[in-house]
Amino acid sequence: MKTSISIFIISFLLIKFNFLSFGIPFFSEKIIPIKVGVLYSTTGFRAKDELPVQQATLMAIDEINKKGGLGGRLIQPIIRNADSDPQTTVLELEKLLAVDKVSVVFGCWIQDDRNTIIDILEKYQNLLIYPFEFDGVFESNNIVFVGMTANQQVTPTVSYSLKNFGNRFFLIGADYVYSHMINRMIRDQVHAKGGQIVGEYYVTSNSTNFDEMIKEIKITKPDVIINSMLYTDAVLFYKELRKAGITADQIPTFSLNTTETALANTENIDALIGNHATWSYFKTINTPQNQKFVKEFYKFSKLTEIDNNAEAAYIGVYLWFQAAEETGHTDYKSLKQDFDDMRFMAPGGPVTIDNEGEYTWKRSRIGRVRSDKEFDIIWQSNDDIEPQPSQSIHSYRDLEDIIEENSDSEAVNEKK
Repeated sequence: MKTSISIFIISFLLIKFNFLSFGIPFFSEKIIPIKVGVLYSTTGFRAKDELPVQQATLMAIDEINKKGGLGGRLIQPIIRNADSDPQTTVLELEKLLAVDKVSVVFGCWIQDDRNTIIDILEKYQNLLIYPFEFDGVFESNNIVFVGMTANQQVTPTVSYSLKNFGNRFFLIGADYVYSHMINRMIRDQVHAKGGQIVGEYYVTSNSTNFDEMIKEIKITKPDVIINSMLYTDAVLFYKELRKAGITADQIPTFSLNTTETALANTENIDALIGNHATWSYFKTINTPQNQKFVKEFYKFSKLTEIDNNAEAAYIGVYLWFQAAEETGHTDYKSLKQDFDDMRFMAPGGPVTIDNEGEYTWKRSRIGRVRSDKEFDIIWQSNDDIEPQPSQSIHSYRDLEDIIEENSDSEAVNEKK
């Protein structure tokens, strides 16, 4: 009898502790949900790209809630619209933290105002789960980067090209920090392997005149072109390239910004067929786990496409959930350290957070654009690739020079 009473008391105390650890009053009739911020652009020029990412975030939250939530509490997404605008992004982020008092924020595409966003996160001691690709220009203990780091795209792209196409590279980028950093990494790797950069051009957004660049391509006859332009500019470039008689078979091209979502929103992709892209995830991964994920995403979102960033967003929610479940808390200080070395079986395969709890080890894949706006996967890494976000930065002085040069540039087509 005494043994039964002791077991009952211990069980009672364990249940009570589990509730209290997540801030649930044990005898409360109403359990307060855990609020999380969901910050993506649903209007403006980025809306088409970010809507699948938002929906993948909400789908993961919905799945967790259907299984009972976190510590017996449902997760309540507080959705705000960044409106494809840096200033709006900053304002909405602060509202989520200061007014809505969310436990974590998912999304928040960072291009401008990087320091402001980090300052806000540090001010409120909160966490951002960032699903987009990352150029390595900034870092913060308040951000977990679940998207690809630049080296996870660049290293496989260059290695595959050297092995299969040749050692003469032509680089094209948008005239902003991301492309300059990407091309810095490409130059280093190509030169280290005895290759040659035969041309390097940068274009401003909405460029329409590619004549000089195409003329240079014809003269230099590169073995491969690597392009990091904005996708809309890249489509125009490929059309002009095809008009000039240069096909994907003659000079293979990698586009580092082409996704299934981008292809789906392009009316005519004839000029892109046969081009290559490097990501961790493609929708055409032929595994039962991914097929189930794609089917469930279609059912949940009513959207027709899913891409690398959307899968990363889905992963990010579950990594946060696992860390909170292990810690028993959702506050930043208790949670952050539990991301270290955390693993998750994602739709595209296993991913692991590094031992600093900031970046993800993941596989890389190379896909070739098909006529149905999907990708044939033609190569994948045997193992996960280590994230090396600062590989492109030789020194902080180099970084400052790149940012300063980029902000002062007014050239439409600038030859490096």
